[in-house]
Amino acid sequence: YAAYTLEKDIVVFSEPAEKFKRVGLYVIISSSLPADVLSLTHRCVAGGADCIQLRAKDADDDSRFAMAVEFVQICKAADVLSIINDRADIAVAAGADGVHLGQNDLPIEQARKLQLAPLIFGKSTHSLEQLRAACKERPTYVSLGPVFATKIKPTAEVVGLDYVRERTEELADTGVGNVAIGGITLDNVGQVLSAGAAAIAVCSAVTEASDPTAACRALKEKIAAFKKE
Repeated sequence: YAAYTLEKDIVVFSEPAEKFKRVGLYVIISSSLPADVLSLTHRCVAGGADCIQLRAKDADDDSRFAMAVEFVQICKAADVLSIINDRADIAVAAGADGVHLGQNDLPIEQARKLQLAPLIFGKSTHSLEQLRAACKERPTYVSLGPVFATKIKPTAEVVGLDYVRERTEELADTGVGNVAIGGITLDNVGQVLSAGAAAIAVCSAVTEASDPTAACRALKEKIAAFKKE
């Protein structure tokens, strides 16, 4: 049991996990088109994103893996954390820093068995019940949301700012990080940070912007300014 606990602690406090604690801006690229994915990755890196997730749900395995390899290379060259959505096997094979798992994906305990080196493990949560269950899996971080209405998941129930405030307080002494997600924009990011979010995840606010690099930069500046206060 002691060895098992130590193994879990090594995962939670690994180098990628420690680096994740410094993440402020987390961008999700939700596309299965290689040209779009790679172009957006370059632009987000240039804009100062700390962490980028590749969410290519509609791609077949060959295409998703090929995209992941190039995506990871771009991120590593810029010292930006790379996360693969859903697929721990592709994250490991492509050399990504981590994997983000949804409620219906492989349990973290099983995903850990695939890692060749310590990975960042993220878990989506949308309720108090899901959050507490996720914490038992000892992820690096949990996502909290959707904070506001979002086009990515239009049917999802909005959790709101009070929920973020309460859950970040609950997570404070657990060693599990938090990322607020869902409908976050330059206009409301200050409210989300004030509610206690450690990191901010955005998708359309950056990827659908006329200038994704500028959109990243503006969000990063707001986050940095808030953390200096």
